Amino acid sequence: MTQDELKTILADHKLWFDTDGEKGKRANLRGANLSDAGLRDANLSDAGLRGANLSDADLEGANLRGADLFDTAGNLAEIKSLHIDTYVATYTADRLQIGRQIARK
Repeated sequence: MTQDELKTILADHKLWFDTDGEKGKRANLRGANLSDAGLRDANLSDAGLRGANLSDADLEGANLRGADLFDTAGNLAEIKSLHIDTYVATYTADRLQIGRQIARK
């Protein structure tokens, strides 16, 4: 995925989010390789990030509330993930997800 493609996806997602789904499109970044991506202050709220690789991504100030982080590789700052046997635990400042189970702060 190019940086321009990512910018377009994020702009469509912001419009979708700001208009309660009336316009734009929810970001579907499932399985995307976003390692080293510049996502500082990005609105990723409710985005589909299942299985995405966010290692080394700049997520400082990014809104991840409600994002699908199942099986996501975190950047070890804003998103941390642990792969233990058959379980994957992913957590942020306000959420812990183990498999499909989610606990919020």
